[in-house]
Amino acid sequence: MPSKSTRSKSDKGVAASFSEKNKRPAAVEKSTRQVRSSSAERSQEILDVSQKLFLSHGIENVTTRLIATTIGISQPALYKHFSSKQEILDRLVNQVFGELTQVLLELDGRREKWLEQSIGAYIRFGLNHPDEFRLAFLVMRKPGDIPKNGEPTELQKLRRTSFHILEEHVRVGIEEGWIRDDLGSSHSLSQCLWAGMHGIVALRLTRHRFPWDDLENQIVLHTRILLSGILVGEDRP
Repeated sequence: MPSKSTRSKSDKGVAASFSEKNKRPAAVEKSTRQVRSSSAERSQEILDVSQKLFLSHGIENVTTRLIATTIGISQPALYKHFSSKQEILDRLVNQVFGELTQVLLELDGRREKWLEQSIGAYIRFGLNHPDEFRLAFLVMRKPGDIPKNGEPTELQKLRRTSFHILEEHVRVGIEEGWIRDDLGSSHSLSQCLWAGMHGIVALRLTRHRFPWDDLENQIVLHTRILLSGILVGEDRP
């Protein structure tokens, strides 16, 4: 039978071994978190640099090699984060539409008040995110590729979601009688409203030297012009 001294040493050895084994997962977990954090930071750096290059050089003139060289990494290193330039572009534009969709969903007005809020919110969003807005709407690029099975891409889903939120409010307005039903479908009216909002942002972003009116005054006036033609009677601004 082992002596107490021997058992004591053995127990200490087992305890030490157990302790060491239980330290390893924590160390591995910490290392994994660091790798994930580093990977996320690199991905965001690739997106930030790509956006600047797309805007300054034009999308067609930017390659993954140029993006990688600008950052100071190899193309294979870039491909660990994004499979192609198209994926980078889609991710950038996805972010814009995702944020815009969230802004529209958080508006708390009802009926025509929501429409008033949405016009101002869209215009302010575009002007507060000029680079993102230019990339999403104003920079020429090839149409998003559609999978062979005909299913829409995530980017196309986000675009449709943003527009669908507006169209759904217009549809309800027509059904409830506070939006005129003699002008066209909710889809057609929503397109006109969107074009009106979009036009203010595009012009102010591209015509810097024009003597623009105060933004908030312009939003109020533009909202009245857009809604006065489609709202019914007392609901008109």
